[in-house]
Amino acid sequence: MLAGMQLAAQGGRLIVAGAEGGLFGVMGGRYTKGVPNFDVFLKGHAGEDLSVDRVGRRSVLVERSCLTLAYAMQPDVIRGLTGNTAFRGRGLLGRFLYAMPPSPLGYRKIQPEPVSDEVKSNYKMLLQDLHALGDRQNGDQVVKLLLSHEADARFHSWDSEVETWLRPEGVLASLTDWGGKLVGLTARLAAVIHLARWVGPVLDVDAGLIPVDSAAIDAAVAIAKWAVPHARASIGLMAGDDGSVVDADAVLRWLQKREAAQMSRRDIGQQFRSRFDNDQKRLDRALEVLMDRGWLRPADDDSGRAGRPSLRFNCHPWIANPPGGTGCCDAPQSPEVDG
Repeated sequence: MLAGMQLAAQGGRLIVAGAEGGLFGVMGGRYTKGVPNFDVFLKGHAGEDLSVDRVGRRSVLVERSCLTLAYAMQPDVIRGLTGNTAFRGRGLLGRFLYAMPPSPLGYRKIQPEPVSDEVKSNYKMLLQDLHALGDRQNGDQVVKLLLSHEADARFHSWDSEVETWLRPEGVLASLTDWGGKLVGLTARLAAVIHLARWVGPVLDVDAGLIPVDSAAIDAAVAIAKWAVPHARASIGLMAGDDGSVVDADAVLRWLQKREAAQMSRRDIGQQFRSRFDNDQKRLDRALEVLMDRGWLRPADDDSGRAGRPSLRFNCHPWIANPPGGTGCCDAPQSPEVDG
């Protein structure tokens, strides 16, 4: 109810941003006796009309509600969401664009260059223009974006590709709630990219005269592909993943830096001895993730070597020559590795 009242007070458009996950506790029923309350967030994502009930006062109808959530949370906070299955069952988790980058700790720039005045000025002007465009969306002045013929063809091609990813053997088979909304997410991204490029002219002329072009679709598809492994890692944490995916991602990034064609379990363990703290089971779980996803395959050891042989792995060719945008959660399109 609180978010709905705030949304109504802001004219139906609101962004909530933060570095903690307190809002998810509210969604999960902190103030409603444990009963999840997602209506405001689901309708705000879809742009649906929302009726907000106010204590002692009549309800308020919010037309075309628009609610944006932007959170930068620690992995442990994400893991804390595992106790409420409604987050995924109601489709809430499928509506986010996730990013789980590697930790910069140990590699941060101590004295980074400040943002230039030119960049700050251009960014300020862009936000002002986008806000002015939003102010036009009153009554019948709704800005409608159309796709060019080429952009429409590329978008439908992407739609067909994602549909195959949702099959039982597809890359999104375990993420159908999120994957089923990936095409819609792509369309939203294309719209944002288009408006960021053309918001000035759009303010001055009929938006229909500036169709969304194929470049905006291509850029949005690239972001959507990038988002797939991040969504799997993030939702995996919320589903109770034990951290193996994060560990596997660290190992994969190290292998990619070395452009490795083959690597031993012993060498990997030595490189990450501080991370795994001699926990061999944790190391094995990370390696199992990489094998399950097709990044590694056990290689035949030289049985003639003296001493205890060290299990070796053949690496997928993409480790040395990645096509771009791949991570440990993103299985190679071809699971075969060079033998």
